[in-house]
Amino acid sequence: MLHRNHGLSHMLGYLIASLVSGIIVDILRRHVPLFNSVVTSIAYRLSVVLDYKVTPKVLSVTLIACLLAFAWGVAYRLRYGR
Repeated sequence: MLHRNHGLSHMLGYLIASLVSGIIVDILRRHVPLFNSVVTSIAYRLSVVLDYKVTPKVLSVTLIACLLAFAWGVAYRLRYGR
C-alpha cells in the first residue's frame, strides 16, 4: 500500500534537491576546477546532440538535482516500501 503523502514527498524531495544542488554546484565550481571543465564539456556535447543551447550552470544544477531526487526516492522506498 502506498503512503498517503507519496506526491508530497516527491515534490518536497525535488524542491530540496534543486536548492541543495545549486549550493553544491557553486561550491564545486569554486574549489574543483575539474568539475567545471567536465560539466562544460558535457553541456557542449548535449547542446550539439539536442540542437539546443544548454548553459553549463543550468546543466550541472539539473544533473545534481536529479541525482539527489533519485537518492531521496530510494530512501523513501526503503523507508515505506515493501
